[in-house]
Amino acid sequence: MRAQKGNVLFLILIAVALFAALSYAVTRSTRGGGNASNETSRLDASQVIQIASSLKADIDRFMIIHHLDIHEISFTNSVEGGYANPSPFPTSQQLFHSNGGGSSWPRTPENTAKWILTGSSGALGFGKDSGCTNATPCSELMLILNDVPLDLCKKLNDLEGVTNTGGNPPLDSGDWESIPFQGSRTNFLAGGHMFNGTNGENDGKLFGCVETTQGYRGAPGTYYFYYVLLTDIHS
Repeated sequence: MRAQKGNVLFLILIAVALFAALSYAVTRSTRGGGNASNETSRLDASQVIQIASSLKADIDRFMIIHHLDIHEISFTNSVEGGYANPSPFPTSQQLFHSNGGGSSWPRTPENTAKWILTGSSGALGFGKDSGCTNATPCSELMLILNDVPLDLCKKLNDLEGVTNTGGNPPLDSGDWESIPFQGSRTNFLAGGHMFNGTNGENDGKLFGCVETTQGYRGAPGTYYFYYVLLTDIHS
């Protein structure tokens, strides 16, 4: 009888030990999954920033080498429409043409919609950002990425020090525009349109990500990334 009780107790102890080991393994696995997801968001965010900064370098190089003003450059390309100037620029002044800058239109990251190159909004903290009118606009050349996943949006903000208030990206002010830039000073002078958070979370930040409050841009939970390429382009 004592031997049987001893065997039962031994089996119980083994079962307890196995359960503890299984619980530990599940906990480690869960934590590892979280770390893996965070690492994926970080890598994706780094990729987005690298794409934007590479385009900025291409534009800067093209302007310097060919002695061009931003309004003498065409962003006409074979991927996205709307960038052709009403008075077409020669191919030597086209950034994305082999006779010009020889650059490629930015690759769209996975699970996002598309890139937009716009000069129709300003960014607070860069160049002129007060007294903005159509006659004296405040506008930057910006690269905008549509429909950014939430985790990626928050990670992009983390990397630039933009506050994710309450753990969520800032709400936009509802005042920005994203008309494709055609290289002309008469191509929608921005006036007072600003790409900024309602509480100024991204003021003075080179890049950031906000949640739209403009219904035509998408339902709540639709996020947009921006990157300032050039400042005061209409001055």
